[in-house]
Amino acid sequence: MLLGCCVSLIVSGRLTARLVAGSTIAWSFIPLFEVAAFAIVRRRLGRLGVCRTYVFATDTSAPAILEALRAKRTVVYGVDGRVYGDPALVRLAEADSRLRVRDAERADGGALVWLSRITGALGLLGVALL
Repeated sequence: MLLGCCVSLIVSGRLTARLVAGSTIAWSFIPLFEVAAFAIVRRRLGRLGVCRTYVFATDTSAPAILEALRAKRTVVYGVDGRVYGDPALVRLAEADSRLRVRDAERADGGALVWLSRITGALGLLGVALL
């Protein structure tokens, strides 16, 4: 309601019922539509952050990573569990136990996962209240 009054004062210089009501309704439903759209996308795509792309670079510098990407030295683990990439690199990725440990750490719902979920929900709540 306060936002509707501000919009009315800015646009017309006075409080008018048409502008106050219209902007109050609009600014009440826009965040709800955004949250609903996010829920629909998440339901269709599944959990966020499930896909993994591993880049096989010679070192951690930006030029080395760009060179590896351009040479297609990557392995991608998709949402459905399918693996994409050069078969030799896929075997190398599956043989490296460090990658499996990292995926297991992400899937267990540890403290950082819950912190991320809570801050995401608070952010959505903040958008809805504005």
